[in-house]
Order: sequence, then structure tokens, then C-alpha cells
Amino acid sequence: MGLTVIFVSQIFSGDKLERWLRWLFIVNGVAGIAGVILGGLGIMTATMVSLAVWCLTFPVATAMLAILFKRAGGVTA
Repeated sequence: MGLTVIFVSQIFSGDKLERWLRWLFIVNGVAGIAGVILGGLGIMTATMVSLAVWCLTFPVATAMLAILFKRAGGVTA
């Protein structure tokens, strides 16, 4: 999933909202990958920090993505 959001981040390059989405997805992907790798190495403090970053960036990015879809007319409420 970390690699997926890093690759998906590349489609966002337009306005300010899209630039924020791009960076949130990149940070989210790196944090997710780092959490898995660090957990496998047994470095629990760093694992918890990276997964905490993941837990913060993921809901913010998905909420911002919903705003982007709403602006594009892809979501009707």
C-alpha cells in the first residue's frame, strides 16, 4: 500500500490542494514502508513513530481527496 500511494501521488500536480495531496501521499507511503521495515528489524520506537505519521497522514489525505472529488463533480451529496 505504501508503494501504491507513492505511485498515485504522481498524478497530482495542479493547484494547491493537489500539491498538498501529492506530498501527503508521499509522506504516507514512506511512513508505511518504513514502519514495516523497522518493525521487521525490531526497532519498535521508530516503528511506532512512523506508523503514527501514517495514521495522521492517511485520514487527512483521504479527506482532502474527497474535497478534490467534490470540486470535480465526482461526488454528489
